[in-house]
Amino acid sequence: MHFYHYPYPYSRAFPHPGVFPPVNPDRFMTSARALRPVLSEAGILANRIATSRDFSRRIMDAAQQSKTETVKNLIVSAGIRKDVRVTYNPDVIIIDLIEQDCCKITLSLKWR
Repeated sequence: MHFYHYPYPYSRAFPHPGVFPPVNPDRFMTSARALRPVLSEAGILANRIATSRDFSRRIMDAAQQSKTETVKNLIVSAGIRKDVRVTYNPDVIIIDLIEQDCCKITLSLKWR
């Protein structure tokens, strides 16, 4: 018994190439401007973690005990004024520095 597949003729899902609206980079540029201070704060935090053994140890210790609010408070104590979201597991801490609804910086730091 033999089966033969009769191919369907080629047909595009959309018969015409996409027509896109003109781009307006204003919002994109505004987000980039708003991101600059967040980048600065990320640098401050990274520098504090890199240079202070005690600060780094306290963050790791609080995270190990699942004290998320303590971890956030320690991060804020480094001079961070942006909204902070923190998640962690035994291998990594992920710190999001959020500037309202336009942008965020995510720091992912391995600690094991």
